[in-house]
Amino acid sequence: GSNRCAAIGVGTSPVVADEALYGASAATAVVGITADPGNRSEQWRFLAPATAATDVTVNWPASTSGGAGCSSYNGVDQTTPISGSNSVTGSGTPASLDQVSASGEMVVDAIGASDEAGPTVGAGQTQAWNQSGASFRAGAGSYEGGAATTTMSWTKGEFSAFSLTTMSLKAAGASASPVRLRRLA
Repeated sequence: GSNRCAAIGVGTSPVVADEALYGASAATAVVGITADPGNRSEQWRFLAPATAATDVTVNWPASTSGGAGCSSYNGVDQTTPISGSNSVTGSGTPASLDQVSASGEMVVDAIGASDEAGPTVGAGQTQAWNQSGASFRAGAGSYEGGAATTTMSWTKGEFSAFSLTTMSLKAAGASASPVRLRRLA
């Protein structure tokens, strides 16, 4: 497909990722937020990614723990690929965030949570990636077709702090086909 965009999500302990790379090329940071007591969610994007499988690397300081994932989409506007983004922190369950979007767009999210069991994706969303374990913070991401307002949510440990970010991938042109998942990377 044409008009491709890779969405890279990050859920870490409380430091900002140094960089996100698609192959050897730098991705562009879109939105990030840090929750207290110590987890972070970030979203990055990379336009016109290769059609072949490509390594995605997120670099952060050695003392950081977390997870990252990437999903790739067709039909994304290459001039203004992101129509909007949002972020929230909190605790308890569910973690929820409304993203202003539109029909034909795709809303992508990433959550960082102080929850070793890992968060569970909300209804209507498709999980793209989920990394959790006993020795690090949980990170996960999902996507859902856009609407005027699209609510992204996750359930997780009852007292778990979270950081949640969203971004809406804008469709390429008013008469363009809706943004579609290309493949999971």
